[in-house]
Formats: sequence, C-alpha cells, structure tokens
Amino acid sequence: MKQNTCNLFQSPPLSALSLEGMSWKGGDVQHREGFMDEVPCWQILRWRKGSRYYVAEVRQDLFGAWELARRWGRCGSRLGGERHDLAANPAKALAQLAAVAKRRQQRGYEEVNTL
Repeated sequence: MKQNTCNLFQSPPLSALSLEGMSWKGGDVQHREGFMDEVPCWQILRWRKGSRYYVAEVRQDLFGAWELARRWGRCGSRLGGERHDLAANPAKALAQLAAVAKRRQQRGYEEVNTL
C-alpha cells in the first residue's frame, strides 16, 4: 500500500496544483485510484507583513466538504481572527485561494515558505 506523502509544512505553488482525476456530480467528489498521489491533501499559503501574519488553506472538513480556512493576527498576540468559507468543489476553493493570494500581495504581504 502506497503511503500518502502529504507534508503539512510545505505545499506546492498554486499553479502546480492539478485537479485532473476528479469529477463532480451533484457536489459529491468522485476520486479515482491513485488520485491522492497526484494532488496534495490540501494547499496552504502563509504571508507576513512586519509582525502581522495571514494563513489560508484549502482543505476538506470531516464531512468531506471543501473549504477555504483563513487565520490572521499579530505575532506575539492572542488577538486575531479566523474564517471558514465552504466551496462547492476544490476548483472553486482554489479560485478563492488565488483571490486571497492576490489581495495579500496587493496589501504588501510577503509569502513565507516554512519547512
């Protein structure tokens, strides 16, 4: 049995993510054999601007629904926020993530790669 090689601390660039092998029928995601070997478990992007941070990730919740989860705040502070937006399918969640990435770049945040 092939082990899933999903790494929580490093995700491929948004442009490298391929959604081939998935089909949507009435909102349900149909997986084909070996699909999880081709696509990462989820997409995580992190940004920093001074002492502020922003994290956005595309993932499936416990019920199999796709969501875009966002967290933000100030380093060293308990203040911050969190928001979860449901998406009809992974492609729509990735489109939302791309919009978030564009907005973070416009606001002067720098993408952080952690390993």
